[in-house]
Parts: sequence; structure tokens; C-alpha cells
Amino acid sequence: MKLVYICSPLRGDMEANLKRAMRYSAYAAGCGVIPIAPHVAWNGVFDDTIPEKRETALRLGLELMKRCDEVWVMGNEVSQGMQGEIDEAARLRIPTVYVLDEQVEKDMKIRQTHQPLSSDECIPGSDQKDYEGKILVVKSESLSFRYRLSENSLWIASHGPGCMAGKYDRTVHAYSLFTGELACFARYDFHGVVNPESLLVWLRDHPIKNEKANEIVQQSRQEYPVAQPTKEDELDGELEP
Repeated sequence: MKLVYICSPLRGDMEANLKRAMRYSAYAAGCGVIPIAPHVAWNGVFDDTIPEKRETALRLGLELMKRCDEVWVMGNEVSQGMQGEIDEAARLRIPTVYVLDEQVEKDMKIRQTHQPLSSDECIPGSDQKDYEGKILVVKSESLSFRYRLSENSLWIASHGPGCMAGKYDRTVHAYSLFTGELACFARYDFHGVVNPESLLVWLRDHPIKNEKANEIVQQSRQEYPVAQPTKEDELDGELEP
């Protein structure tokens, strides 16, 4: 099982935030991972109102993060302390997953065992088309082994010479629909453009964090009304404010 670092706020209404962290941890455990929430585990050990104690807790928390397989950023808002943890996870190249409060409240599980998407989910012949602004299916073999999950299957091409048809050995810069992370690929790392039906199915339990991707999703929903998701599914497709 994966060891997951739970990133959530503490300062402010500490009592309420501790309860939220406990709820987040229970949700993560229900997704089949082992949650680690330092401010829950160390509650009462370090006084967050004392700067020296807070710094010690933060330092130990970051050390603990290094042992984790993923960082889950919980909730719809990112505090200053959370941003420091997110930045450190990026520096350490630890995969970061964003989980919205709507997912937790409705117990929408993050996929942990589903296979990544394949060429079957692409528009036929789309690998010969221009990629810029399109949502692409990445080849699983182009990702590190631990990233080969459905969450990491879809990317929106931003720019790069490889976006042009025929430039198979050229660079494509793309954003992950699931985390918003920007990465660099070669054109041949992608199967092609995802078909709208598969995109809407994927969105049922994956939030997206890219404004352009959200526009494409809304367009797909208008063009394929028979594939319209439920109200719960729509929450997953909304961007964070």
C-alpha cells in the first residue's frame, strides 16, 4: 500500500482543522492508502502557537514527507503552510494529488488500481493531427512505473514544436488534467487526442485543474448530451476558485 502524506491546514481554527485532517485521513484510508497527517499524529506534542515548536513540527513533517509515496493536498483552499509542503514535494519530485472537499464529502474515491487509458480511448487518426490545446492520452510506458495510473493518463498540450503534426521527435509541453503540473514530453509519448466519451467517463472521479481543459470539457458535454454525467460527476469537473 502507498504511504500518503496528508497536506491540510492547521492554523486558524485549529480544533476544526484537526477534525478536518482526521476526516481527510479516514477518506484516504478508504481509498486504499496509508495516510500520514503529522498535525494529527503529533497533536499535543508540539504547541503550534510557539514559533520554535511550530518550526520543529514543520521540519519533522518535511522529513516524514520524504518517506511518502505521494502528497495529497486536501480541501479547496491552500494555506501558506500547505504551499510550503507543496513546494517541497515538487522539489523532491514526489507526486502530488489534489482532493477537493466535494470528493471527501461524497466519498468519491480516487482510483488507485484502475489501468491507465490506452489508444482505444483516442479519436482514430488523431495522432496525425496538431496537438496544441488538445487533451491527449499519454502512453503508460512514457511514465515512471509508479505514475502509471488512470489519474495521470490525460494531459493538455500547451505549446512546443512537437504539437505540429509530423514532428514526432519534437518537444510537447503539457499540463496534467489531474494535478495541473506542467511536464515536457516528446510527441511520440502520446497515443493521440482523447475521445469525448472517454473524457467524460474519466471525469466521473477525477477533478481537473486547468482552465483551458475545463473549457474543452464543457464543450464536450454540450456536444455529447447522452454522456452527461450525474450531479456528483459535475462536481469533479469544476475548477478550484
